Amino acid sequence: MRTELNLVRRIYLLAVALVSLALGSASFNAVAVAVVDTLIGIDAEVPLLGVAGIIVQMPIWAIHWTLAQRDANRSLAERGSLLRRTYLYVVMTAGLTVSAAGLSSAITHLAGSGTRDEIVESAIGGMIGLALWVYHRRVIVLDRVLCAETGLASTVRRIASYGPATVAALFALSAVTELATQLVRRIAATDIGTLGVEQTAWAIGTAIVSTAIWVSHHRGGSAFAGGVVTWPPIAGPPEDDQAIVPVAYRFVVLTVAIGSTMYGAAMLVEWILGLTVGSAPPDHPFESALDGMVEACVFGSAWWLFRLASIESRFTTQDGKPRGLVILYRYLATVVGLCIWVSGLALLLTDAITYATSHSAAGNLEGAWRREASLVMVGVPLWLAYWRAPGHPLLDIGETGSRSRRGALYLVLLACALALLATGVAVAYAALEALVGRDVNEIPWWALVATLLSFGIGGYHFTVLRADARRLSIVTVKSPDTVGGPSVASLPEDPTLTEWAVISGGRSATSVTWFGTYAEARVASARMREVDEGAAAWMRIVRTVPTTPADGPDQPA
Repeated sequence: MRTELNLVRRIYLLAVALVSLALGSASFNAVAVAVVDTLIGIDAEVPLLGVAGIIVQMPIWAIHWTLAQRDANRSLAERGSLLRRTYLYVVMTAGLTVSAAGLSSAITHLAGSGTRDEIVESAIGGMIGLALWVYHRRVIVLDRVLCAETGLASTVRRIASYGPATVAALFALSAVTELATQLVRRIAATDIGTLGVEQTAWAIGTAIVSTAIWVSHHRGGSAFAGGVVTWPPIAGPPEDDQAIVPVAYRFVVLTVAIGSTMYGAAMLVEWILGLTVGSAPPDHPFESALDGMVEACVFGSAWWLFRLASIESRFTTQDGKPRGLVILYRYLATVVGLCIWVSGLALLLTDAITYATSHSAAGNLEGAWRREASLVMVGVPLWLAYWRAPGHPLLDIGETGSRSRRGALYLVLLACALALLATGVAVAYAALEALVGRDVNEIPWWALVATLLSFGIGGYHFTVLRADARRLSIVTVKSPDTVGGPSVASLPEDPTLTEWAVISGGRSATSVTWFGTYAEARVASARMREVDEGAAAWMRIVRTVPTTPADGPDQPA
């Protein structure tokens, strides 16, 4: 009963504190702006409504927050409650948002052509938000020192830390790209012009504020030492490496970095192809080259910083294997890269064949082939960067049988099958018309190209599925101990002569039969399933690998 009363009291105190703090901060901001404007010689009238708000709202906040703090000092359960932590993180996030908007706007007005009134209004709003963030951050730091976070409270902290880090990283990358583009254009002394003063000023303010927020939050924002904010921020607790929110933050930034890098690289490649081949140049010859180069370099750096390998090394299971989310992301990137270069190749081949057979598409070819070729040239590296073919040194048995890999393979097969159903009919119809002597008005080259590509890509992925299935049916043994079941017999004296074995058995008995080749073992296992009267509870085809000092337990066989 007392616990329920404490919960009701907690909800009341924190709800009133939150509303009164928001209203009081807005009133204080209005009064402060008017006072500072008057001090610097700007005609301004002090808003009486704002003064009235401060007189009423701030004392209400102070009373209720003091009572909440007193309850927290009396009980660790109150200090570590989820509702209190949520209140603190909500106020911190709101203060950080107001501070970022105000300070970046103030820097923009300072670097640009803003008036004094605009500078003062933005700066005061930013300072009020910063004050709210600093105070409540000190409170939450002390709470975390005295009462550790667990469960949903940790999730709320991660959202409040990695959420701003995600937004700040994306804004910082965009602003840095704008500034770098202006710098490169000035160095190259091109005639394509530069951004206006206001846009450059916005990029400066956004870059400064966003970088500061990202640096202070990207590692969890858990800097604390006895209630005193430390700098630079230390990393979050170890369990953050196994949580979803931090890896989701990295995946979002990585996805944007990959997409922007590919877009910039495509612009640069398109310009280079147009320059080398001598086709019609764009309106501004250097615009796509410079902008694409800068965007690819800036976001490519973020791609390297947030590369999948670094995420995989942190976000692992207890046995050191990458979690399913990492594998899922890898194969999503693989499918996207495949779609990019296949679509570009299909369009390029269709235009080339059409141009070769009929010059009616000459104008279209001149304007489109560069974009199509750039899709191929940026899509293939993306696909190769994440695709792990059978035999890849980093493709372990767990990833081979993962749902993500098999789902990606079957998704590609499904797309190829649907494409064959759609385009194969058009190709077959045109072929039948030619065989019966009818006049073929237009040869469906697009359908022929799509059919051939679908057949080739689908066939390749089908062979990958078969190779994966074969690998999953093989268990590599490095010691004569156990193979997913009861104890098995010792390895033969000379495993080089009898390398493969069929091991089968039930819960108590195990039989081992050795063979010289995999084919013999496969045939024997099929025969044993057909001939044996009692089906074995389990059966494995096993390949022996002699254990040597250089062959450690984690080394692939």
